[in-house]
Amino acid sequence: MSETPVKVLVFSDNSSTRQAVITGVGFKASKDTAPIEWLEAATSFGVFELVDSHDIAVLVLDGETQKEGGMSVAKELANTRENLPPILMLTARPQDQWLATWAGASRIVSAPLDPQELQENLAELLRARR
Repeated sequence: MSETPVKVLVFSDNSSTRQAVITGVGFKASKDTAPIEWLEAATSFGVFELVDSHDIAVLVLDGETQKEGGMSVAKELANTRENLPPILMLTARPQDQWLATWAGASRIVSAPLDPQELQENLAELLRARR
């Protein structure tokens, strides 16, 4: 078990959504995963800048973000960057899962955001990264 923190980027234009993810998951996604250093972005530009300047372990993208949502950001990252981290996509409805999968999401959590579901999905992505 690594105690070196991993960076997880959460993207949403809604600060309440970002905080729901961060507080829902907490300092660690599970007892067998590394501590998390949370990075936040409210714009797609912020996501691209942080992806280019940090070693991100997992991207948590809000598919409901206005202007350029998480699904669009995921597709643009896939088309313009190599070796992307896995993506946990947040969707408004379970019916949006097919679109999130098309956008490149490894895992999907639909609203309302359940802290246990967030923790379990993020922990799986972090374990797979080892």
